[in-house]
Amino acid sequence: MSATPGETETKNILLIGMRGVGKSTVASALADLLQWTLVDSDALIERQAGLSIRDIFTQHGEAAFRAMESRIVAEICANSRQVVSLGGGAVLSPANRDTIRRAGAVIWLTAAPDVLIERMRRDIERGLVRPSLTDRDWSDEVRELTNARAPLYAEIAQIRIDTDNLTPAHIARVALKQLGLQEPPTHE
Repeated sequence: MSATPGETETKNILLIGMRGVGKSTVASALADLLQWTLVDSDALIERQAGLSIRDIFTQHGEAAFRAMESRIVAEICANSRQVVSLGGGAVLSPANRDTIRRAGAVIWLTAAPDVLIERMRRDIERGLVRPSLTDRDWSDEVRELTNARAPLYAEIAQIRIDTDNLTPAHIARVALKQLGLQEPPTHE
C-alpha cells in the first residue's frame, strides 16, 4: 500500500473499491462528519453524459466511458476538502491511479465477493438496480473483477477497511481514526 496518511496533509479522502462495497454511503457519512463536500464520480459522469453508466457502456462502449471517467477524475482531484466516492473501475488507468494517489488519502473498502453479491441482490429486491456492465452473470463478474482489481486498489490505498460486518457510520469513524482526523466541533 501507499504512504501512511500522517505523512501528508489530508487534502481529500478518496474511497475506492468494488461496486456494492458501500463507497457512496460511507462517503456521505464521512462528508457529514467532516463537513466536507461529497462527490460521487459515477453520478457526475451520468449527469454530464445525460445517460446512465449502463447506457454509456451500451451506446458508446467501455473505452468512451473510461475516457469520460478519466476526465472527471482529473477534475475532481484538482479540488480539496472533498470526500470522493470513485467508480469501481477508476483505478484501471495508470494515469487515474497516479492522479488519485496525489489527490489525498485513499481508502480501499473491501468485502468478500459473497457479501458484495448478497448486497447487490438486496438492492435489486428493493428496486435499486445495479446491472452487470457486461453480458455475463453479474455474480461471476463480481468474483472475477474483485480478484483482478485487488492489486490495483492495494497499489494506491493508504488504508484498507473490511466492510463485511460494519455499518457505514462505523466505517466512517474507523476511517477518521485511521486518518488521524477529528470531526469539527459542533456549536450548540
